[in-house]
Amino acid sequence: MKAIADPAKTALLKHYSQPDMSACHYVQYDGWLYSPDDDLMPADEDGDVLFALRAMELRSSGTPVRIQILQGTSPQDAVRLLRKMLAFVEKSYESLATDLNEESLPWWPVVVAPLVQTPEPTR
Repeated sequence: MKAIADPAKTALLKHYSQPDMSACHYVQYDGWLYSPDDDLMPADEDGDVLFALRAMELRSSGTPVRIQILQGTSPQDAVRLLRKMLAFVEKSYESLATDLNEESLPWWPVVVAPLVQTPEPTR
């Protein structure tokens, strides 16, 4: 039986084969709401987990910061995690971003957020 090509996958492959694509190394920060506490990813006082890793992907632009919010996430939850992530970035970015273009760096998770104090909202 012949497999039917997925149009979205075909379009992505065509997009990523363009000559203007280049490898971009970056620090990725992830946040989970109400995650179970474990040794690898300890939850904070609200039960949330923050995580950072060095990553690489093909991009056609050098956008320095990208925020992605999963569809269905409430505005309140998104803002809560973003405030925590801001504190985490301020605390960890300099050490994580050192020599991001070095091929010898590990591209697996390298930092788990310690308990992070949630910054007070600014008004």
